[in-house]
Amino acid sequence: MAQFLKVTVGNSVYLLPGKASLGIVQKDKLMLNGAGGNIVGWKQDASGRWPAYALTEDWAVDSSASWERAVFIPGSPSPIGIGANTVEMMTNVDIEPQQFTPAGPAPSRFGHLFNAVWVDDGVTHLVINPPGVAGYLSTVGGSS
Repeated sequence: MAQFLKVTVGNSVYLLPGKASLGIVQKDKLMLNGAGGNIVGWKQDASGRWPAYALTEDWAVDSSASWERAVFIPGSPSPIGIGANTVEMMTNVDIEPQQFTPAGPAPSRFGHLFNAVWVDDGVTHLVINPPGVAGYLSTVGGSS
């Protein structure tokens, strides 16, 4: 059984494959960006700094969007953080997402933001496609 994180962006809840998470960092533990721009903060470690982006409910990069923590996913040249209001591990739940391809073109050459869906008691949860989201953020989010 695969594990997932439940990630809330704005008022919408998504699933992220647990194996894609490189870490979850509280907002107050990041170096916050006070200089403006799309990057809201960085996770600093010995290998460099990882940018984090705040997002609106329609996944537009917006530094004024609400977020309390960042979930870091693999990216190039460094991991990339998704600003989220809440993040929780889905435990003791049998989640079996169904693969799908969203209609229309992908937002970047890295693919769609979502690649699967899970329906739980009539509630539909989109499953985040980490390579698609990391590529999209690195394309539209600016540099670190």
